[in-house]
Amino acid sequence: MQAFGELVYIRLNVVPTSIEEISAGLTKFLIRSIAAPYQSAMRSISLGPRTCTMIDRITLSMYLLSLSLWMGGAFFLAFVIAPKTFQFFPSRSRAGTLVFSFLKAFDILKIFLILALVAFSSVRSSESLLPAPSLPEAAAIFLMTVSWAGHHFFLAPKMDELRLVIGCFDTAPADAPERASFTKLHSMAMFMTLGDFAAGLFLLFTAILRLH
Repeated sequence: MQAFGELVYIRLNVVPTSIEEISAGLTKFLIRSIAAPYQSAMRSISLGPRTCTMIDRITLSMYLLSLSLWMGGAFFLAFVIAPKTFQFFPSRSRAGTLVFSFLKAFDILKIFLILALVAFSSVRSSESLLPAPSLPEAAAIFLMTVSWAGHHFFLAPKMDELRLVIGCFDTAPADAPERASFTKLHSMAMFMTLGDFAAGLFLLFTAILRLH
């Protein structure tokens, strides 16, 4: 804890004196860490060749923005919003309902992010600021698309159905078969979220390394 406090002090220039301040410092640190690759890429654009067109800059900016929104949203929903919601609300059922509504909204946003990734990847060429996608990059985008489709069309509806069958999680028996099925599906969803995050990081850092 002391080491983490020193880290927060070094990165944020504040002295954490409570758990709340340490948590706030961690959140700011994570936001800055996630935004750093995007900012680095944007600096690379500004230092790039003067012959690049405005379309190239817009295409690259929107591509990186789509990746950042996907990764940032997935990370904070899974590791910040969800834990804090369950910590704040004493009722697991109420907290679960709220988190599930956030996930549904993020799933809708992912539709536009997928379209943006595919569209802005398809217009890239060997002469663009960011060259045409390599086979691993195309595979990563495909993996993220399949992951979204699996969660949106299979996991989310099935988990919603089980939630209705279980009713109140606070009073439902721990050994109920529906609850065991829900836990299994939740673990699958978390695994897919981690896969999305890994694929997104790969795409983001590959884009930064391949910038002309």
